[in-house]
Amino acid sequence: MKLILNKILVALLFLIFSFPSLVNADLNYEVRGVERVSDMFGDAICVSLYIVNDSRQQYSFNLFSTSAKGDGLSSSPSIFTNKKPSFDPNQTLDPKSKARGWLCFDEPEYGWVPEKIQFSEVMGSTFLTVRVSQKN
Repeated sequence: MKLILNKILVALLFLIFSFPSLVNADLNYEVRGVERVSDMFGDAICVSLYIVNDSRQQYSFNLFSTSAKGDGLSSSPSIFTNKKPSFDPNQTLDPKSKARGWLCFDEPEYGWVPEKIQFSEVMGSTFLTVRVSQKN
């Protein structure tokens, strides 16, 4: 009986360490607002984000691997237009920490609002998809 329990324990440990995503919780987020910003550099859609890392893993955000999509269009974060307090698109989110602020995207078409924002690893897979709810 003890041998069987040991084998089960070893198998469970193998699964846990082979697939760390089974242990780590997803990043939790809240969209706190969406606003259109116009200035001398152009128009942007800004999304207020609040992201909490309750996992044991560190996540690195990157300007070049972040995109917003919606209504068949896509956009990348705006380099020139921002809203304070701004969300740093190049930050590292340590375990048990949070990030918040406005993340602005260049407006590909007047009135466009993103349906989702995807954060990915550089040359890797998506680690967070934020659903942006639209209120009519």
